Amino acid sequence: MSRPSQRLLAVVASGLFALQILPAQGDSTTTPTTRSVISGVFNTEQVARGRAGHRAQCASCHGTEAYTGEAFASAWKGQKVFDLFELIRTTMPNDNPGSIPQNELVDIVAYILNLNGYPPGEAELPNDPEALKRIVIDTIPPRS
Repeated sequence: MSRPSQRLLAVVASGLFALQILPAQGDSTTTPTTRSVISGVFNTEQVARGRAGHRAQCASCHGTEAYTGEAFASAWKGQKVFDLFELIRTTMPNDNPGSIPQNELVDIVAYILNLNGYPPGEAELPNDPEALKRIVIDTIPPRS
């Protein structure tokens, strides 16, 4: 076999080997998928709990206008739900940041998303920071 043929064979063989060891694109077992809040990432029961949690933890200092509408959309478009969760977790309530239990906090986040017109789905917003990092806050498409 000639030298150029040997080189070509080596390149092809190494390429085939690389294809075997690299994960397939879109393989959900190796690549976490990202979802949009538009796809229904919380349910109505969680929103009800979040409303109660908001009343107990948040409403005495501020109303929902601080985090709804255009202000919410411009601040959070393209961000992860985790970023909203983490901001609230580390800064609220003002007099005792970090004191809201995580399960109650995720319910409050679901309530805030619902206030902004995002639709409920079947499952609850997960109480797992890593899962929240895979959910993106998108702009709600205009209604036709």
